[in-house]
Amino acid sequence: MPKEINGHFNCSSNQLKSLEGAPNEVNGGFLCSDNYLTSLEGVPNKINGDFSCYNNQLESLEGAPKEVNGSFDCNNNQLISLYGTPKEVGGGFSCYNNKLETLEGAPNKVNGYFYCHNNQLISLEGAPKEVYGGFWCDNNKLKSFEFLTERIGGKLKCVNNPIYEIYEQIDDAKNLDEFNMLNIVQEIDGVWSIYKFKLDHFMEDIYGKEFDYSKIKSYKIIED
Repeated sequence: MPKEINGHFNCSSNQLKSLEGAPNEVNGGFLCSDNYLTSLEGVPNKINGDFSCYNNQLESLEGAPKEVNGSFDCNNNQLISLYGTPKEVGGGFSCYNNKLETLEGAPNKVNGYFYCHNNQLISLEGAPKEVYGGFWCDNNKLKSFEFLTERIGGKLKCVNNPIYEIYEQIDDAKNLDEFNMLNIVQEIDGVWSIYKFKLDHFMEDIYGKEFDYSKIKSYKIIED
């Protein structure tokens, strides 16, 4: 195996359990998906194209490249943490279909999509500060938008989360900074609650309409 590859390196679908002997430098993409990998040891530090390690048996991303100029796709593993990822990804980032409860360790900046749906997220802690594509967090257990990405360039999708009971009447990520600043949703003595007067004020000021509380099933409503 040459130590440097000028194009793409693709070892996907080979029943590999290790990346021992992989090239040290790859000037294109590095594709090692659909194997039996439990470790990313042996991956080059820099990938000039896409990096995909989806459909393996990874519980950790330790050993992942420190620089990825394309997309980084680690979906369909058994990840419980995103520590080990680069600080910035040149394309999109997908970590859906894992066992994540938070997003701690995620890149700070993602220049494409960020897909974290179908996990076990109870918090968005660790979410990137900037995502220039869509942010999809459907099918989790989220009850709050605390720690949500500050800048989302595409659509926010959060269907099949408790927080969607609120968001479906907002459906506009650009106003969620103000929503969070008002502390409309809080956990009080272990009970997730909505401050009705704050939400009413938010809806009237931003949208000029009333909020329909009949759809709220997962929160206690605090009247004053």
